Formats: sequence, structure tokens, C-alpha cells
Amino acid sequence: MDDLPEIMFVDDNPGDSELVQEAFRQYEVKARFTLIDNGNKALALLTSRLESGEPLPALVLLDVNLPVKSGHDVLRDIRLDPRMHDLQVIMLSSSERRKDIERSEQLQATSYVIKPSNWDEYLVLVRSFEQRIKRRELPIETSVTPPPALPGLE
Repeated sequence: MDDLPEIMFVDDNPGDSELVQEAFRQYEVKARFTLIDNGNKALALLTSRLESGEPLPALVLLDVNLPVKSGHDVLRDIRLDPRMHDLQVIMLSSSERRKDIERSEQLQATSYVIKPSNWDEYLVLVRSFEQRIKRRELPIETSVTPPPALPGLE
């Protein structure tokens, strides 16, 4: 497997996945895409990765309206599994309905993004995804510096 960050794109519309991938190519953002067309397959792949010790994707782009299992149900299952709780999951949907946005917030989506309506918006979106991927690749600082002693309490 290569060292490129992986983006799992869960959407049943192949046109949307092509647009996102093309925007990444145009901006020369290096990433490896895993395309999945329904929620059950997405959860099965994530679970399989955990069981085999393979790494999880750097980012999951998840549509709300999916066949078989909705994006909200997938997000709920991800957040209920402590091994995946911190996975970055961005709801990427054409739905502007308040209830979809609020439900995503309740389920602790990393963010909710309405699918762009034009090419320039896709390019802007790719830049924001690139920043999220880069932040995930930074080493996590694990050392803790103790607070300085308060005078008179030594």
C-alpha cells in the first residue's frame, strides 16, 4: 500500500465521486480514494480494517441519502464504536434540510457540507479537505508538561 492519505467516499452517485476526484487531481492534492456506494459496505470495510489492524481512512466523505443504510445510520455506528469515534467524517450531501444538518451535528459529524453547485466551489472544498488531511498526518504530541509549581505550595 502507498503512503498517500486515503479518502473513503461513500455516495451512490458516481458523478459526484468523479467530480470530487477530478477536483483533487486539478489541485494536485495527492490522495487515494476508496469509493463505496452504500452504508452497509462502508461499515463492513471499516470494521474489517479494524479487525485486521489496517489503518482507517484519513477522511470519510459520507452522503446523507444512501441506499440500504443511511449516512446518518453509518455515522451513528461509527461514533458508537470507540475504535472509530475520532474518525473524521464529513457529511457531504445535496440536502439543505435543517433536520439533516441538525441530525449530523447530534451524531457528531466532523462537519456538514452541502455539495457544491459549480466547479469553483468544488475546488474550494478540496482545499478545506486537504487541510484536514494534513492536520491528521501531523504527529500527535503525547508528552505533557506539568504546570509550574505555585509559590508557597512546594
